[in-house]
Amino acid sequence: SPKCTTCWSNAISSDLSLLAIGERWNISLWELQRKRRSRTIEAKYRYVWSLAFNGTGDRIASTSPWPFSWPKVWNVKDGSEAVQLEGLGTYKHAYKKNGQELTAVLPRSDVNWSYVVFSSDDTMVAATGQRVHRQGDGRAAASAVARVWNVTSGKMAWNLEMPSRVFRAIA
Repeated sequence: SPKCTTCWSNAISSDLSLLAIGERWNISLWELQRKRRSRTIEAKYRYVWSLAFNGTGDRIASTSPWPFSWPKVWNVKDGSEAVQLEGLGTYKHAYKKNGQELTAVLPRSDVNWSYVVFSSDDTMVAATGQRVHRQGDGRAAASAVARVWNVTSGKMAWNLEMPSRVFRAIA
């Protein structure tokens, strides 16, 4: 059975065949019937905070808290990134894994992404989070953010930002 000391999230495919576990740096995929890990997706960010399978189970979306952040959509079969979601450009992220220094080019974000979900027809992916910013007087302020992207193009389809609010979940 799956054992993890640094698990942050989990999701189960709609056909109940796969369990995804968000760990440090990775998404582990477990075959439930065989009770074994079948593969690992290298997420390249420190914490996989939220996971969601699409309806057919061939893709999984993930979020990670800022600054290692941007919602991502992965191909379950081979672990490749399925689509680059529209964001604020990219940055080079240096990280260590198993004592080795690695570099990845990641999307840049000003939002601490929390939760992710697919639309019922699998054409869109939505995520919520919190954006912390400076006000005119220099004080920090926070806004709740919800965004929706087209899964085929990666283009943002909808954005909502509400000052002084927090979104606790998304469905």
